[in-house]
Amino acid sequence: MTLQLPVSSAELTRAEQKILDFINTNPDTFLFSSIGQLAQQLELSDATLSRSARHVGCQDFKELKNLVLEQSASGPAVKLAGALQEGESFSLPVVCFSAEKWRSPLGAYYFTKCTASRGDNGWEYTVGAEAIS
Repeated sequence: MTLQLPVSSAELTRAEQKILDFINTNPDTFLFSSIGQLAQQLELSDATLSRSARHVGCQDFKELKNLVLEQSASGPAVKLAGALQEGESFSLPVVCFSAEKWRSPLGAYYFTKCTASRGDNGWEYTVGAEAIS
């Protein structure tokens, strides 16, 4: 994965480049780790991770996670979106959606690039990507 950011890599500090390299090589670990776990693993402070997220154009660290989630998404929903862009037609109605910050005892769930399609047996759902914070 290569995370696309609104700032060039020349504008990143050494710590920000370290974070970006980690995200690019370990997107799943990044998505499923807390800010504290990542800070410990990268030998940086929580504050450095938060500042880095803001420096690359995100409102906060959670928004950076959402950005990574959106850019690393794969699976049926992404394939369907690609097929729709290529002009394939579908006879069933398809709805695309995202659900963010759905709370559970395990934490906040993030689902992106989801689809719902109506078939003969009712609605079928696919999730493009998900994370727990």
